[in-house]
Amino acid sequence: MARRWSVPPARERGEVLLASGPSGVFHCIYSFPSAIAAVLFGGFATFLILDPGKATQAALIIGTIFLAGLAFFLLAGFVWCTRFGVWATRRGVLVRYIPGRTTFLPWTAITAFEPGMHDGVELRSLTARMVDGTSTMVPILYRTDGRRNFLSSTITPEGARYVGSDVNPAVVLPQLLDLHRQGRLGA
Repeated sequence: MARRWSVPPARERGEVLLASGPSGVFHCIYSFPSAIAAVLFGGFATFLILDPGKATQAALIIGTIFLAGLAFFLLAGFVWCTRFGVWATRRGVLVRYIPGRTTFLPWTAITAFEPGMHDGVELRSLTARMVDGTSTMVPILYRTDGRRNFLSSTITPEGARYVGSDVNPAVVLPQLLDLHRQGRLGA
C-alpha cells in the first residue's frame, strides 16, 4: 500500500483493498533533487539580491521568474503526488483529484464501470455510472512494464483474497463491484 496516504478510518471507508497512485519515483523527483535545486537557486537569487551591482535588471527579472516557476513546479508536483489517486475499499471507491478534491463512491451507488479515456494504447480511466444518472471519472494508475515506474497500484492481502493478485484497477474495480452485487464483499 502507498505509505504516503494515511489509511482512512474503517468506520468511514472500510478496509483498503487496492491503493493506486503515483509511485516512489515522484517522491524522489520532488524531494531530494528538488530540495538541492531549490537551495542552489535560492542561494543564487539571494546573492543577486544582496549584491545587485553584479547583475543587470534583466538578470534579476529572469531569475525571479525562474524561481517562481520552480516553486510552482515543486508545489504542483507535491500536490499531484500526495493527493491524486484511487482507493478501493470494502465500502466503496475513494477517488482523489487535483487540487485535493475527494470523492467517495459507495458500491451501492455505482451501477457499472465502463472504459473511459485512452492514451491511444492503454486505458487511462474508468467511467463509473451512478444510480442517480451521473458519471464519475476514476483514474487508472497502473504500471504496465518495468521501465516506466511512474504510476503504480498495490493490492492488499485482503484485496487479493477477494480478487486475486492482479493490481490493475481496470480489472479489480469491476470485480469488486460484482462481488458487492453478489453479497460476497462484506461491509
